[in-house]
Amino acid sequence: MKRPSNPNPTEHHPSIHPSIHIYPRTPSLPPQPPKEISIASSYLTLPQNPHTPNNRKKSAPPPSSLSSRKISKSTHKKINRNFKLARREERKMGAALSQSFFLPSPPLTASTCPDQTGRVWIVTGGYSGIGLELCRIVYARNATVYIAGRSRTAAATAIREIERSAADSQGKLWFLEMDYMDMGSVRGGVDEFLGREERLDVLVNNAGIMLKSHPTLPIHNTHLLTNILAPTLLTKLLTPLLTSTAASSPTASVRVLWAGSIAVHVSAPRPGGMKIDGSGRPTHDEENGEDGLLSYGASKVGNVFLSRKFAERGKKKDGGVVHVCFNPGNLSSGLQRYWGGGICGSWYVLSFDYLSLSLSSLLEEINDALGGWSGRFKRSEKSRCRKFFFFPARYGAYTELFAALSPEITPAKSGAYIYPWGRFGDLPADVEDAIKSEEEGGTGVADRFVEWCEREVDKYL
Repeated sequence: MKRPSNPNPTEHHPSIHPSIHIYPRTPSLPPQPPKEISIASSYLTLPQNPHTPNNRKKSAPPPSSLSSRKISKSTHKKINRNFKLARREERKMGAALSQSFFLPSPPLTASTCPDQTGRVWIVTGGYSGIGLELCRIVYARNATVYIAGRSRTAAATAIREIERSAADSQGKLWFLEMDYMDMGSVRGGVDEFLGREERLDVLVNNAGIMLKSHPTLPIHNTHLLTNILAPTLLTKLLTPLLTSTAASSPTASVRVLWAGSIAVHVSAPRPGGMKIDGSGRPTHDEENGEDGLLSYGASKVGNVFLSRKFAERGKKKDGGVVHVCFNPGNLSSGLQRYWGGGICGSWYVLSFDYLSLSLSSLLEEINDALGGWSGRFKRSEKSRCRKFFFFPARYGAYTELFAALSPEITPAKSGAYIYPWGRFGDLPADVEDAIKSEEEGGTGVADRFVEWCEREVDKYL
């Protein structure tokens, strides 16, 4: 029997499941003009039909029409600038996290450090923090270790402690008196060392200072002297001995280590990691709000520049001396002793300076909102934050061990940058641009900076 036709196609057909509807075809609509959307980009429009004659050759409106949009030209520039800043801070966040949390196990530790019999080390700042832990490890493996610093008392205490911890070592421990605020004393310490030794296998430029503010010390000049110029002078004075040692040693076994920091990625001046004047000297505009954070970051970028440029020279004429710069990691050491605002706040601002509040400030606000506990908070805040953010100083020594001894660091890797706790890492793109000469497409900042450093220290050679 013939089924009756369904005059209304939207009703249920008897042969079709009742949950399924048949709808009439929607008639074709005439082409509609594109609708503009006023959001961050004033050029953004809805997709246009390419088959519509009026739209085939239609392009984005010219810049001159920006004034007629809902977003003004000045606002548009401000939005774009904020987007760029957000992308830059996102990259900084990633760099900080990759060097701070969920780190792989260290390739070299006290138990895996190779024997150092017959090898001579100089470790600046070797009587505290990371330097002390490094001296402890290599002395236990029979190295001759010279601890360079200004405090004879602190060095004597450290030497006794190290000797007690490795009573069966065949190594030796010596103290070299050097005050990094006095360039003449650096020369005196080197003369004493050259009078004792005929070789030098590893020079660790470990000593440094980090100032945010200080009642008597000039922040910027202190960073320049302690973190940059003194290590440069020490390295230049010892380069002839390093070169002669490399000539009779296994390939890439004679090394110079330069101390970097997470500040290279997150708190150095941008772009380039350093601002210099016409002479190549790093500048610091304290009157306009630049505090010790930027100055410290620039000094660590300076060590990156020195490491890379000395490495380039070493490949040409210094007989195979390898130069490496390293970020030791976020560590509980004496480096932060001059940093105001608490140990927790110092690291947090140093690592994530784009956030408006340090963790310390945030915790204080929470504490106040909860109605007190201020005394308890003050007593516990520093220790809790230290445990959360900082690793023991020995982990920084593991980073230095990798930089000093890893067979992965070949002559071709001279100038590399090392992440915690011993792995190759990338530098910020703007720092790489600063390292390149203008002929290579870079800014040439590193070349001018290194030339300034050498002019400053040459008078002490």
